Formats: sequence, structure tokens, C-alpha cells
Amino acid sequence: MAQIKLIVTDLDFTVLRNDRTISGYTADVFRRCRSFGLQTAIATARFFTGAQPFQEQLQTDYAITNDGTMVYRGQDFWYGTSLGTARTEFLISKLLQADPKIRLSVTTRSTIFRNFSDMDETAPYSDFEIADFAAPFLLDSYKIVAEPSDPAALIPIAEMADCKLTKYRGENRYTFLLKNTGKAAALCSLADRLNISMEQVAVFGDDQNDLEMIRSCGIGVAVANAIPAVLAAAGDVAFSNEEDGVARYIEEHFFI
Repeated sequence: MAQIKLIVTDLDFTVLRNDRTISGYTADVFRRCRSFGLQTAIATARFFTGAQPFQEQLQTDYAITNDGTMVYRGQDFWYGTSLGTARTEFLISKLLQADPKIRLSVTTRSTIFRNFSDMDETAPYSDFEIADFAAPFLLDSYKIVAEPSDPAALIPIAEMADCKLTKYRGENRYTFLLKNTGKAAALCSLADRLNISMEQVAVFGDDQNDLEMIRSCGIGVAVANAIPAVLAAAGDVAFSNEEDGVARYIEEHFFI
């Protein structure tokens, strides 16, 4: 096994506790990584503004956000992969045709547009703007999240748009991403830019959108509260997010 040079962690239900906070112990472990020659990154479904407070607490070097479609170096946008304006408008129109009451969140480079205003405390939303999507949506997007009445209706739309469709754990939320994008693709690109191999990357995760990262890195670790598919794919299992599993694993295995 190659020496680990980059540690990457998901946020929600992985390094964040269930109340979406970071313990002082976990923050301290991440801050100490540099003294052991380790770079760090978060990899999250959150938009950057929703991830930024946690990136600042952990003091990570990089942030893979918006399900891997946006990558930041420190606080600066570094690169990303968008759906394109034509595909964005196609998806929005088809989704509304299939389900006029569907709830949509459309992420552009700088803003999240939503056709609903009520807040769901179980989901981490960033600041957003209201849009009814009645007129053509002419902006490029990086991700579209749909909350449908009938999830089965999303599958043919994703196929027509040549998109990847992913569900979040325990939620009626489905993400449309450009095929061959996601957290794993972003991580591979980041590793290449840092001139390190994926064998030198350790990843921590819990959910479906972490699977590809877990499988493609040198050390893939599931927290104990991960979904069964992630637990099965991981090379090792850490304590749960409520038990500072990520930080404890880092301290025990990489601070040597």
C-alpha cells in the first residue's frame, strides 16, 4: 500500500454528527494533519456556501462540493463540470411535464434556484432564490435535485438527458448529474492535479454518492452508520459519525 498523502471525507453522517456539528476533537485532528504531511479535503453534496463553515472548522486544503461538480482550492473555485444550458432546460421542462408539482433545486455557478420556499430542517440547504421555472431557464447548471411524487418517472428522463441519477439516503431527493461526473471523478482529477495516485488517497463516506470514491482510492473507509452498500464496498470500517469515527481512524492509522 502506497503512503497516504490525501485524506478525503464526506460531511453529512460521516464527519458531521447527527446534529450537523463537528466536535472539537475532530476539528483538532484535521488541523493536525498538515504536521504529518497529509493534505485534506471534504467531498460533499452540499453547495459551497453550505459546506464552507465546515471546511473552515476542519481547515481542509480542498473542497469537492455539489456532488463533485465543483472543486475549490481553499476558498477559491478551481474547476467544475456543468450540465450545459441546453441539457439544463431540457431536464427542467421534462421534469415539470412529468410532475407539475415536483420540487426542483437547480444549482448554477453562484446560486441555487428553487421552486419552493419552505425549509426542510432534515436537509442542508444554502441560500437560494425562488424561480417558478415557467419561462425557459437560460443559465448553465451543475446539478439538479428533484423531489418527485413518483420517483420511477425520473429514470427515463435521466436516460434521455444522458445523466446519472442518484438518490440520497432517507430522503425523497434525486440528483441529476452529467454522466461520468461525481465525487469520484472530481477526486481523480484532484489527485492528478496534485501529482499523486489514487492509491495515496484515503476516503471516508457513508452514502450512495460515496461508493465510487470508496472503491477507487487506496484506502476506503465506511463509518459504522453507513448504508449497507458502502459498508460492503469499504476496505475498513471506522466508528460511527456520533463517535468521531473519522478522526479516531485518522489519528490511529495515519499519525505515525
